[in-house]
Amino acid sequence: WIQAQMKLPLSSHREFYRSRVNPMFNESAQPGFQARGPCMRGSRWHNHAFTTADVGKPISILAGKVAVSGAWRTDIVSMEEATLAGKPRCGDVPPPVWQKRQISCKQKANGIRNWACKHKDAWTKHKWCQQTCFVTGSGYMGDDCSEHWSGDLHNAFSGYICSLEERVGGLLVLSAFAGCAPQTLRYLLNPAIHLEDPSSSKETALKFSANPSLAGVLFLAVDA
Repeated sequence: WIQAQMKLPLSSHREFYRSRVNPMFNESAQPGFQARGPCMRGSRWHNHAFTTADVGKPISILAGKVAVSGAWRTDIVSMEEATLAGKPRCGDVPPPVWQKRQISCKQKANGIRNWACKHKDAWTKHKWCQQTCFVTGSGYMGDDCSEHWSGDLHNAFSGYICSLEERVGGLLVLSAFAGCAPQTLRYLLNPAIHLEDPSSSKETALKFSANPSLAGVLFLAVDA
């Protein structure tokens, strides 16, 4: 097998990797480079409301409108939230052996994210520690144990973005305090960018391309 592999045409791992990634430009981490303008070929457009550049920044929500550092970011989908508001919360039942030893899921949160939860068939079958697995980023497929953008969050909230996953439906963690202490955290999903009033947006005839490896991201195909 090794000999057969050695006879195959040479390929470049670097070329394969770079053709499938297009990271967000970070001036402090990429000195000497320049960011593409929004109308330049290859400029990156995404549909998730929050990015890793938002971590640590203040977030405010008022009357269904979300702002980061004072700038509008997205509206909350009112009809969808009305449906989700009554959705039951996930359970957080530990495995039987932990129950006998009076060990809670929260006590093991730092460990189970890597070796249990969605990584173990038995855990997936019984959905043990469902809520804890979700908030640690190792939730079971199809689970949504988030708080949802409803209730007090929809009407008024002021706080900070603690952490997030850069995709629609990715875990988003907020806190009313900049220190993001564990007991103050609130868990939601990173929403898609949404305008409650469609007249506030404009359609474009510009052409975009997509990369199957980067869901929810489009690239401007030609200079505008």
